[in-house]
Amino acid sequence: IVLLKNEKNLLPLSSSVKNIAVIGPLADDKNTPIGNWRAQGEANSAVSILEGVKNAVGKNVKVTYAKGADLGVGERSFLKPLEINNTDKSGFKAAVDAAKKADLVILALGEDAFQSGEGRSQVNIGLAGVQKELM
Repeated sequence: IVLLKNEKNLLPLSSSVKNIAVIGPLADDKNTPIGNWRAQGEANSAVSILEGVKNAVGKNVKVTYAKGADLGVGERSFLKPLEINNTDKSGFKAAVDAAKKADLVILALGEDAFQSGEGRSQVNIGLAGVQKELM
């Protein structure tokens, strides 16, 4: 995670924030944080962004999750290239609704662990699939 500019002192979160929407295809992903060069890392063992936010904010803050869209579709493995979702936006409405009700949105977008690695370097560093539209 990189904070480029703490505009209007967004961080640390104000105690006035009572409703956070965590949105995005990587928000509840426990595999991607381990990365593609995981060596002996155990699959699905990382703390997801959603879990981390819930653990950090306590019981007085409502945390709502909406995936918005899948990033990869089909088999997620290092044996086959990850097929990227370029069309399915069926989860957008739920994500937008969650965002409208929230005081703060944490948007989890980026690269799936199975998108890159040995023999899979990306030529485009932009957001794959429908992620840009979701943003």
